[in-house]
Amino acid sequence: MSTQNKAELILDTAKKIFSEKGFYNVSTKEIAICADVNEITIFRNFKSKENLYIKVFEHFFNKSNFNPDSLKDIDSPHEYLLTLGKKMISMFSQNVDLIRMEIKRDIWVDNLELPLATYSKIVAESVTRYLSKKLSLSRKKIRDILSVYFGSIFGMFFKKTISKDTAFDIDFDSSILFLVDALINQIKCERIKNGKS
Repeated sequence: MSTQNKAELILDTAKKIFSEKGFYNVSTKEIAICADVNEITIFRNFKSKENLYIKVFEHFFNKSNFNPDSLKDIDSPHEYLLTLGKKMISMFSQNVDLIRMEIKRDIWVDNLELPLATYSKIVAESVTRYLSKKLSLSRKKIRDILSVYFGSIFGMFFKKTISKDTAFDIDFDSSILFLVDALINQIKCERIKNGKS
């Protein structure tokens, strides 16, 4: 097996095990056994368990993210938020194991920001820029509205996919539409309240 194939196998195996057990409950020996490689191969490719953990995020997350700025030509904020919500659900769905890893993360390294957190900031800034141009609201008010939006989108996804709550049978498209309608109404009320109808 080539070095690249071994590294890929180690990354796949580590992603699965880290998402099930967290960081501290997994050893490099366990990953090596499950990947059917020598433990030294992990250290040759990744130097440390911490670095392997980070490389799992970098390797898999970068394959499926989307550029939120690609939506900037959508004229209607309503349509923009609907499209963004669907893209976020799609992105979350493609990264379930990474989200589980992040939720179970029991490793806290100073100044460590995983790609998921970095990407969240990029999306939030892009959406704030878009809505600032389209609406007459302060950036703070837009961030307040977006915290509800992002929290609701992730909450729907988490409840149905991560926690696998069978009582929570949700249609993402209908739920996102309901959420966006409510937020757009809130924005309209804010604009009327501020005399910017």
